[in-house]
Amino acid sequence: MSQSRNAVTRFEDLLQNVVEGTFGRIFRSRLQPVELSRKLERAMDENLIVSAGRRIAPNAYILFISQADNVRFQQFMQTLLFQLQDRAIAVARQRGYTLTTKPAVALKVDQRMVTGEVRVEANLLDNAQLNSFIATNLPEFAQSAPKAPTSAQPPEATQVIGPQPSPIPPPGPPPVAGPMPYAAMIERTPQGPGHVYQINREVIHIGRHTSNDIVINDRRVSRYHAEIRYERGQFVIYDLGSLNGVSINNSMTRQATLRNGDVLAFGSFSFVFERR
Repeated sequence: MSQSRNAVTRFEDLLQNVVEGTFGRIFRSRLQPVELSRKLERAMDENLIVSAGRRIAPNAYILFISQADNVRFQQFMQTLLFQLQDRAIAVARQRGYTLTTKPAVALKVDQRMVTGEVRVEANLLDNAQLNSFIATNLPEFAQSAPKAPTSAQPPEATQVIGPQPSPIPPPGPPPVAGPMPYAAMIERTPQGPGHVYQINREVIHIGRHTSNDIVINDRRVSRYHAEIRYERGQFVIYDLGSLNGVSINNSMTRQATLRNGDVLAFGSFSFVFERR
């Protein structure tokens, strides 16, 4: 019976990988706003410019999506763009990135993309380039606020772009350089400790989709479920708007600083957080 169950499990895992992989590109489900947010965050992380001890984040983002997803988003496009813009600001604050202006975020259709796909272009633009970007790519409701100040203003000043301006405080001192402490997520199984996932980057992605760093094959786990981020000497977990949430030591949470020995649960899978 055990061997039969294992064979079924292996078959389900194989089927899941096929669905999420090559055939998943053809039969992909509809795109969710949380996936747009996650892609935006990753694009920010991957396109930083380091200068004079500061990590400067891009200020112009285009998220390319399919025609079908674009049609579905039209009914709440204004709210969606504002939320993505606010999310970019929040991520920059949390991670100590420098924003030279309020970020501009646009959605555009790429006819080559299938339903559920998203591709992001992120760039750091000067004032003239950003004004052109806004005029070319953003709908009218996102162009109503004053445009970027002239370059005569000091570059460290916060410059506001786009609707609903809200000043961004200047970043604190850059984090002290040095290696990250050892940390890992250790899978718990009925037989004892299972796979060890070392946390060796500033951002670790967790979810059901195979692009994540920690892939959890459980239908109760969202495709992009949570992230662990190393921030100012601490490891912090963030729920990414998942359906079933994140449990730490049997308590549901949306955000928490992890401590050695914490037990995290995602669906039917659980892990022990270890930090030395």
